[in-house]
Amino acid sequence: MRAICRLFYLILIFVPLAAEARPKIGLVLSGGGARGAAHIGVLKYLEEQRIPIDLIAGTSMGAIVGGLYASGVSADEIARITREMDWTRKLIDDVPRQERSIQRKRIDDLFSVQGSLGFEKGEIKMPSGAIQGQNIILELQRITQHVSHIDDFAQLPIPFKAVASDIITGEMVLLDHGDLAIAMRASMGVPAFFAPIFVEGRLLVDGGVTNNIPMDIAREMGADILIVVDIGAPLLGEAGINNLITITDQLTRMLISTNNARQLETLGENDILLEPELGDFSSVAFDQAEEAIGIGYEAATSYGRSLQKLQLSEAQYFGAVKPEVQDIKISNVKLDNSSGLNDKVIDHIVKTSEGDTLDLEKLERELTKVFGLGNFEHVGYGLTHHAEGVDLGITTTAKSWGPNYLRFGISAESGFDHDSRATLLMGYTREEMNDAGAHWTTFVGVGDEPIVQTMWYQPLSYKQNWYFFSRVGFSDEVLPEYVDDEIVSAFGLRRVSGFAGFGYEFESFANFQLGISRTSGSTDLSVGDPATPELDFEDGSVSLQYLYDTRNDVDFPSSGSVFDIAVRSSMRQLGAEDSYQQWELSAARYFARGLHNFGVTLNLGSTNGHSNVSSIYRLGGYGKLTGLRVDQLKGNYKGVLSGVYYHRYEAIPVVDGFIGAIVEYGGAWDRREDILAANSIFSAGTFVGADTPIGTLQIGVAFSDKGDVTAFSRIGRAF
Repeated sequence: MRAICRLFYLILIFVPLAAEARPKIGLVLSGGGARGAAHIGVLKYLEEQRIPIDLIAGTSMGAIVGGLYASGVSADEIARITREMDWTRKLIDDVPRQERSIQRKRIDDLFSVQGSLGFEKGEIKMPSGAIQGQNIILELQRITQHVSHIDDFAQLPIPFKAVASDIITGEMVLLDHGDLAIAMRASMGVPAFFAPIFVEGRLLVDGGVTNNIPMDIAREMGADILIVVDIGAPLLGEAGINNLITITDQLTRMLISTNNARQLETLGENDILLEPELGDFSSVAFDQAEEAIGIGYEAATSYGRSLQKLQLSEAQYFGAVKPEVQDIKISNVKLDNSSGLNDKVIDHIVKTSEGDTLDLEKLERELTKVFGLGNFEHVGYGLTHHAEGVDLGITTTAKSWGPNYLRFGISAESGFDHDSRATLLMGYTREEMNDAGAHWTTFVGVGDEPIVQTMWYQPLSYKQNWYFFSRVGFSDEVLPEYVDDEIVSAFGLRRVSGFAGFGYEFESFANFQLGISRTSGSTDLSVGDPATPELDFEDGSVSLQYLYDTRNDVDFPSSGSVFDIAVRSSMRQLGAEDSYQQWELSAARYFARGLHNFGVTLNLGSTNGHSNVSSIYRLGGYGKLTGLRVDQLKGNYKGVLSGVYYHRYEAIPVVDGFIGAIVEYGGAWDRREDILAANSIFSAGTFVGADTPIGTLQIGVAFSDKGDVTAFSRIGRAF
């Protein structure tokens, strides 16, 4: 018995000594964008071979993968997160169209050029980066919630440090404490693509600029042996440098290449360098992560003999343990709002409050809705853990290039051998006219169909549900007159109009609006018989509209619905020459199966009484009996049922193309009794196009069963 006890005593002494004698293994993960998915493959191999990791240093995408692994997330789970994440959605800032307010949709849909420029005191102001990082930060905070209570990264399941760069001083910055998600985001801020981010008073960008392979950092953390994974992108060839973005990308690669070489020169004889053969694998190809993971795994396998020298037995091997997410009560909520909106506007959206159990998915949805107001550069949160629970701090950062914005658009369409028209649009929006969120938009269109319009939107409470809306404007529209399919004359329809009304908005998907409009107009003959009389008209009406709109795009949606019904009564008491009533209905449903997209639309309208030249229904052109020329049909009644199909593909990098077809059936009629199959038209067409920086480009050909054949093109958006 005494011998057994002595043996047990010796085991207690010498087993810890043996464990202490094992060299510390440091994992160094370099930056490289989507190429960094190869890091996951390396981690999978290391786990399978029971090769311990004692500490991690990472840069950019290496900081993302390394930070997740250091927090206790397994390689398989990181691979699943990478595969399932909608990178396109997470790496852009704007809220999807279907989640924007009806008012924001109304303004955004006017302008075909996405985005806006700031404008103040005669100077143009631009964002500090194409991506502010709104969505990716919230996503990283959610998936690292289990370590949100850990402030010192040395206390993570695996000690970790990330590398960033101070854009002001040019110095390398080590991120070893604070919010892990913020540290990972700061490390991956590629200049010009991602906006710099403030961390503890320093303005930080991508760590790859100063130290892309932080081997020295891992050694300072105590590593005896390094496993280094270099996935850096090679320099672009001459053919790949063709615009401002690629030039900026090349400069960044040159800086990274220089500091890579400096670090790799320090490789020791026991260090292991893995260089996955990624070739020209794109640094933005996040949708091909599975391929990069496989390449990383193969790279580790090829060094199996060297790596297996570090292998532990099953009894000895330890893996990082992911902490359990605990239910935590919120003890305090504090809002830091730097915008011109009243705090109550945000309070009405963020329902998370003191006493609630912390639910990050719910909080993320609420903050995304706040961001969707359009006033903010970033909307985020921070957590301070203590014995009583957690303090929640919400920060809303106003746009540094706002609140005055310039917007641009174009509307151009052509029938090639006949009617063509084009108008350029420039708009100005002033947000935060008051603390309830009022905004004023004015735009001017110059070209074949000039237009000037100014609009005012005023919420009637901080809830921003009830509102007042008004607009005043002038337009000069081209109206062709046809005999069969030939233009016999063309008028310029000039209108000065105004509208004022009240509305109620249901979340982001619907609203109703009641208002009064007044229009004065005249026609001016530009083509045709000079004896044709010109017309003057006056109109005044009261209208009620209900709009439901969840489309994800206004030009070529792949999901969502729209239901828009409006009833208008023109009255002599309001200045109209004749009393008449109209109703109009537009309804559509869109859906997708992979890259195949489908839509069904219905457009109806009816007039009771004598409408004027301004209010008569007109059909012809894309989506309104495409086989006919623009405005070829007119009448007091209209009805068109149509179906559209299109298939998306990558026309050129970063630009989506599509090819599709449209079929329609319907017509326009003067009298109700004329609405017959014999007086209706079948139309079909096919088209190709692309989403361009200035709007949707579309070229096609169509025909009708009445013998009409049209070729058409359009770019931008109809105003």
